[in-house]
Amino acid sequence: MRKTKKWISVLLAALLALSVFSVTAAAAEKEEKKPQVDTSLPPVILIDGINATALIRDFGKKDEEQVFPPDLGGVAGVVQENAAAIWDMLDGDFTAESEAVVLDAIFGYTDSFAMNDDGTSKYDIHPDWVYPGQPRPVYVDPDASPDTGESLRSRLDALRGWFRSLFHKDPEPLTEEELLQKMLESRSTYKFVYDWRLDMFEIAAQLRDYIEYMKELTGWDTFSLVGFSEGAAVLNTYLTVYGFEGLESVIWCCGAHNGVELAGQALTGRLHVDAAGLTEYVRDSGDSSLASELLSCFMEGLRRIGVTGNLLNYTNAILEGLSRSGGIRRILRNTVATMPAVWSLVSDKYYEEAKAYIFSEPGDAETYAALIETIDRYHYGVQAHSAELMAQAKAATGKIGVIAKYGLRVTPMIANDRVQSDGVIDVAATSCGATAAQYGATLGEGYVQKVRDGHNHLSPDGVIDASTALYPDYTWFYKDLQHSHLPDQVYDLFNEIAHADHQFTVFEDEAYPQFQVYERIDGSISPMTEQPAGVLQRAFLRVKMFFRRLLERIQNFFTF
Repeated sequence: MRKTKKWISVLLAALLALSVFSVTAAAAEKEEKKPQVDTSLPPVILIDGINATALIRDFGKKDEEQVFPPDLGGVAGVVQENAAAIWDMLDGDFTAESEAVVLDAIFGYTDSFAMNDDGTSKYDIHPDWVYPGQPRPVYVDPDASPDTGESLRSRLDALRGWFRSLFHKDPEPLTEEELLQKMLESRSTYKFVYDWRLDMFEIAAQLRDYIEYMKELTGWDTFSLVGFSEGAAVLNTYLTVYGFEGLESVIWCCGAHNGVELAGQALTGRLHVDAAGLTEYVRDSGDSSLASELLSCFMEGLRRIGVTGNLLNYTNAILEGLSRSGGIRRILRNTVATMPAVWSLVSDKYYEEAKAYIFSEPGDAETYAALIETIDRYHYGVQAHSAELMAQAKAATGKIGVIAKYGLRVTPMIANDRVQSDGVIDVAATSCGATAAQYGATLGEGYVQKVRDGHNHLSPDGVIDASTALYPDYTWFYKDLQHSHLPDQVYDLFNEIAHADHQFTVFEDEAYPQFQVYERIDGSISPMTEQPAGVLQRAFLRVKMFFRRLLERIQNFFTF
């Protein structure tokens, strides 16, 4: 039984470690959104965040390969190949030999998306994304025989097309020009995707090129920018270098431009996994599916009988042992800490401490001199002036907006994991200064709004005091909405702010009040009230959604 617990803890630790790569300031899955917006409006450019799309090595070439997100199936192979060394560490035998074996395995597993010591990419890596209207590059083998239609696959495709035509009449295919025009007529919000590991100034230059392309493509000289997650740091870097010419509005959504508590604690070595935190994180990260609900109940059961806590004791013992030996620091330094953009997520509260922790070995100052110069340039040249940049944006465009989320447990990999967050970034940072209770708590009965400006900025659930935010009248909050999830209503808010002929506020439209809540069961968003949905109401929603999905499945079954 003891061996089984240890091996489960190894897999659990590996999965948690991977979540730092795939979730931090980012997230995991993104939804394609096509808001119905009139093309007479100037484009709104959404600067996306970490993991917006896959990273591809040798993009469009013969040997192209997805390197991020990494292959999770490879974790089992790494564990199996290094079983003896891992077992020694589980038993508390932290020898230099066993630790070296484990660290080499980690570095080998992450090498495909690793960086050089100066913060540049080790390999030729490109996001799996192209500009609107441009084809994705595809490698064509010059020695391959052309498909004349005689292959078995071609014949099967033709047969399938004939069978489909018996039941469904396909429209005539559009030309490339017609497809592009249709896209332009269906939306004015366009994503900008980038290699999120790079220097903020390099990404900002790429954004500049993309803006010029979109201006030519749409025929507009003006545009709006929305910085989402790490994209908010890119946005502020762009404003610092290129200014405000042509900008109609600026929006920061779940922004990392003020730093992220998760990143700051991780890069200073404050790593710890708590049983309650892990259970709550799994619950908050799930959806309304039966599988998700069952997993949440299963995790809660394991926590209550002490299994999760016992398993995490092994995990935390490994973390503590690696911390004492300096292994944690070397893992961070040789993986995420050589990515300049990761340092953009570290707030001033932790920045110098994190540098001292990561680059503490003899010779590090010289080895990583170029990297340190790069990250200092962003931190002291951009992040330190975040409030000034927002004020300049307000003065230059007359229209800004801040969107934040809360109500979810932050990724449970740090010592202080009870910060109020959207699962990734703490709401105090994304809202630019709102006062928030700890996760699972309220500001207290009888709490009085700190700044009395003639408006009520207290959330009905008693968790948020928006009056202390930098721009309380222009700051919106969504409760229980995961960091990476941007449903239709959020995109609609982008466009309301961007296309209004004045500064849009939280008071002028009942459809967009300051505080709203997301219901996972049916995906609805509604104004927050003091009384949340009761047990019977939520049960009714579950039944309704069950029958809706059942009808959809029946409809899909009979649709060719």
